[in-house]
Amino acid sequence: SRTVAGCRLLMQAMCSEVAWKLDPNVVPVPFDVDACTQKRSLRIGYYDYDGFFLPTPAYRRAVLEAKSALEKAGHELVAFHPPSVEKAMSLYFGIVGADSGETLLQKVKNDKIDVAIRHLVHLASMKALVKRVACLVGHLWPKSASTICQSNKRSVAEFWQLCKKKQDYISEFTSAWKDSGLDGVICPPHAMGPPPLGQGGYILPTFSYTMLFNLINYPAGIVPVTKVTSEDEDNLRDHPQNNYWDRLVAKLSRGTTGLPVAVQCVALPWQDETCLYLMQELENSLKAAA
Repeated sequence: SRTVAGCRLLMQAMCSEVAWKLDPNVVPVPFDVDACTQKRSLRIGYYDYDGFFLPTPAYRRAVLEAKSALEKAGHELVAFHPPSVEKAMSLYFGIVGADSGETLLQKVKNDKIDVAIRHLVHLASMKALVKRVACLVGHLWPKSASTICQSNKRSVAEFWQLCKKKQDYISEFTSAWKDSGLDGVICPPHAMGPPPLGQGGYILPTFSYTMLFNLINYPAGIVPVTKVTSEDEDNLRDHPQNNYWDRLVAKLSRGTTGLPVAVQCVALPWQDETCLYLMQELENSLKAAA
């Protein structure tokens, strides 16, 4: 949707008695309109770096601008540090790649491979021996190696062990959230802007900001905050370029001046209305600041 109101309308339609009658698997929880609209002050955590992949200057700036706008609207913003994101990414790729890509390859075996997923298909097609060699030299491309090494074929017992570790991580994350007394969180939705067509598969680690909440199943949405400026591009000169990924992100982020930059809003599970309220407050506060 182009507006938060449009997202709210969709959720109201989905969380309705009609949906429950059409599909018995839909949880019969009515949409709480008051939680979306009733004016109140929130305690919001924020972070512009998850400790796994450093975002480009435009995305870090967007989070700070969102923080300032929400504070002016009367909300309390506190620094939040998501726990062990590198561990979360290992779990994500381990679970998704537990069949070593067989399901993906089966689905696309008769199709022409679109450029947007070509790299993912190449990863899924990688032989076990090649993966082992990649793991041995993983110190050269640590984030890439993490992706490759975790995407190995596993036994049923190993898969269930990963699922147990996932639940343990969810408990760890929720405890950190609760200890901070948060109603919501704002953070980057991605470590960089939209990559050129066909390059998305080469920068999988930069998706850690959305993969995290896919893994732990927290409701999240994004709100446009600003646009990439020429100053943001100039600041790429000071962006760390310690490895292949850093250099690739810096390269792909050149020439993006004018592209939109969003901030991600997150709430606890089953509190989608709170997420929508946070998104609406951010959208309104940005309009007021303009």
